[in-house]
Amino acid sequence: MLLLACWPASNVAAQAPAASPSAAVLAPVGRQAGWLSLVAPRPRFLTRFDSPDYVSDVALAAGSNRAAIVVVHSPTAAGVPYGQIMALDLTSSSVSSIVGGLDANESLGAPVWWPDGSRLLYQREDVSVVGTSYAGGATVQYPSRIEQVNADGTDRTIVVDDARQPAVSPDGQKLAFVQRSEAGPTLVIRGLLDGTERILIPAGQFGDIVSPRYAPGGDRIAFMAPVGFSPTQTPTPTTAETPLLDGTWFGAPLRLAHGAPWDLWILSTDGSSPATRLAALGADDGTVAWSPDGSQLFVYGGTGSFIVDAATGEVLSLSFVAGYGATSWASD
Repeated sequence: MLLLACWPASNVAAQAPAASPSAAVLAPVGRQAGWLSLVAPRPRFLTRFDSPDYVSDVALAAGSNRAAIVVVHSPTAAGVPYGQIMALDLTSSSVSSIVGGLDANESLGAPVWWPDGSRLLYQREDVSVVGTSYAGGATVQYPSRIEQVNADGTDRTIVVDDARQPAVSPDGQKLAFVQRSEAGPTLVIRGLLDGTERILIPAGQFGDIVSPRYAPGGDRIAFMAPVGFSPTQTPTPTTAETPLLDGTWFGAPLRLAHGAPWDLWILSTDGSSPATRLAALGADDGTVAWSPDGSQLFVYGGTGSFIVDAATGEVLSLSFVAGYGATSWASD
């Protein structure tokens, strides 16, 4: 397992976590999928997709040389780009389709593997309708549901209607996801054995919740939430012609231009403690990945990234590591 050492930070009272040259983080970088260097701005690219296509999310399958990546394609007609989920062989860099890509009216994203790597969960959005922009939201949001598919692309099924941002517990018995209403986002945990649901974060506490991730021990969930946005503001319909995006619709990434900064939050999965801000990062559309031993978190953002100590909240800023989309921190 990869462990990151600590060094004393000058001019501060506490110690900040250190970046290790051996830390293996797979991420969307420069429109491709690649391994990040946390000590220098030198990613190692694994894919070579031609523009305007780009990689928006990655997810490593535990204990294998396989990753799921989201490849975003330009629309075939007037509309928005749409995501397809593909398998990436980390040894050969070969790619093959897992699910999606045949229907430009649906966009797939936010993939997460089942703990044993047998199935893949993901978010399916209907981009044939007008999307909605919520105050504090990271993206224009479309009607969505969580689906799953076998690792070989067979047996595609619906898991939860009206849900997004899936996260699976390490024991494979619980599914965390976000549901959205005008009152704000809700973070829900569903028992996969009995179908019971429990609300961890009710609507109204945050303007948005993205990138929920179980700790390796399953006792905590970390997530990103925006700073200073009221979740009760009225949502605004958004079309492809509305100038909410930075650049064109075919740019990478498909994000609201310079919206609210995002902080890192954490809470216990049993509901014994409320959500607590672990680190005030002010990240640009940040996403979260746990270190394999659960001692640290990597937050990936458009204007820089961060390593955060999971116990103390101490932060190491990595201004030279920047990008958008879900990442995975690999074990040794």
